[in-house]
Amino acid sequence: TWHWSTWSAVGNLTPRAGVAFAGGSTYERMVSALLCHLYLAHADDTNVPCGPSDGRSVTEQRQRGVALYAAGRPAAADLCLTSALARVTAQLESLAAEAEAIRAYRMARQASPDGPVSGGAEGCLVGADGSQVCLGALAGRAEPAPSSSLAVADGVGVDDVAGCTSQAEALAFLQRIERGECHRGACDAAPAALEEGLLVAARRHWWEAARGVVGVLRGVPSFQISTHGRRALTEIRDGAGSVLSLLRQTSLDEATISCAVQWAQGESSVHLNVKFAARLDAPVTVLNVDNEEVSINASHVTFRGLGRQKPKVYTLNIELFGEVDAAASNWSFGSVGTVRFVLQKAERGEWKRLTKGADKVKNHRVWWEHQEKVQAEDRARRKAEREAAEAA
Repeated sequence: TWHWSTWSAVGNLTPRAGVAFAGGSTYERMVSALLCHLYLAHADDTNVPCGPSDGRSVTEQRQRGVALYAAGRPAAADLCLTSALARVTAQLESLAAEAEAIRAYRMARQASPDGPVSGGAEGCLVGADGSQVCLGALAGRAEPAPSSSLAVADGVGVDDVAGCTSQAEALAFLQRIERGECHRGACDAAPAALEEGLLVAARRHWWEAARGVVGVLRGVPSFQISTHGRRALTEIRDGAGSVLSLLRQTSLDEATISCAVQWAQGESSVHLNVKFAARLDAPVTVLNVDNEEVSINASHVTFRGLGRQKPKVYTLNIELFGEVDAAASNWSFGSVGTVRFVLQKAERGEWKRLTKGADKVKNHRVWWEHQEKVQAEDRARRKAEREAAEAA
């Protein structure tokens, strides 16, 4: 039914390389030429779409889809990409099934390390509920030794936070504790072990996991963190704070402040209240210091610290009026923005002033309210000594 011109055009086709026209009448030769031409046109690489069994790899099918879109053939391109997607999906499903088999086998091993094998094959176990748990393609082969590089972030198989290799695994482990799904009695871990886990998380900067450990510890009746634990956390905080202070410090901030001092004395001791400010009446702007350096010897007391809120250096350097017993003396941080010293005099008696030099120090004042307390303690001590002597 084609127009005669069409047949004429087909009859004038030049045979293409590798194509042999069938013998017979002119009509048969024309039909053969037409069919061969159409076949070769559709067999050309720019025209053949993809299929599940076309021999192309997934990467090749993706590239083929891009080329077909560029050639203006979106329907054929969609066939290529659909075929590639189907193959990748099948691979993922296979991998997921294999991962689930490994997970189930591992959990069965952990729940019953010496559990019976199924049919003598080490790749299959009889679970606690009587079901058979197999390792799929690995059935019949010896179970490989565990490797730290294969750790997973599900918290299974670890006994404490220290055994985790990532914060995600530590969080998963803590969640299993809260749900009561623990490995080898980890749910009954002693508070000391949990506190050590808190310190490990803090040292590794796993702050979310550290908060999670605190949440678990809050469920332990009457739990109190140890002095060691509190000191370790304070050191981490102070170390970070000192670095931040140095980062904030500029050339304009570099300054040394000679601390203001209140002092009181008793017959056998001297008490200092040192404020992180140049004047006693100045507002408190620095609450704490880091990298403190303290020295007490027979004739001097010195202090140096870097302000946490302001990157300034706060110092104290006093040559004392009299000698003190350095071994019996002590110091501690007082209320916010202060540090206190209790110096034991080498000999009992009253000092005329705090410093050896007679020059008045403008930011040194007598600590009158504490002076009365120290004198009252001296009177009570002398009374007790008299009564003890009389009783003897």
